[in-house]
Amino acid sequence: IESSSFCPSAATAVGLLLSNLADISASNFISDAIFIFCKICITGINVLIMWALYNTGLVTDSKVLVLPLVLGGFISWTLASVFMHVYDAVQDTALMCYCWDKEHNNGTEDSPYYFNDRLQSILNKFNDHRGRSTRKVVPTDEE
Repeated sequence: IESSSFCPSAATAVGLLLSNLADISASNFISDAIFIFCKICITGINVLIMWALYNTGLVTDSKVLVLPLVLGGFISWTLASVFMHVYDAVQDTALMCYCWDKEHNNGTEDSPYYFNDRLQSILNKFNDHRGRSTRKVVPTDEE
């Protein structure tokens, strides 16, 4: 974000992580639970499809049902893990940008937050008891 080299950027990232530890740990706990649930669903659906194909008679070459199901479940879990790690990296990057913006801006006219309206409403849903956010947003060209 600041166009610095690796070591200063890593030090900045560690500082942001340590200063926002509660926000990051809560967000990562929830996202990890969602990602594990997604991996279980993907694996379960794939194993269920393999079992249904075996029971309908489309696949008649195999005499043993357990080994192909276990192998297919392992492959499904591995591929689902790879894809979920991509989403986890995206979530971590967005959370790091949120922490950087919270650290360097204060929401005033001179230093506004750079969230768009949708992200602002998601992250600050409970800022005000009436559901209105108190943050000011810089308009972007995309909107």
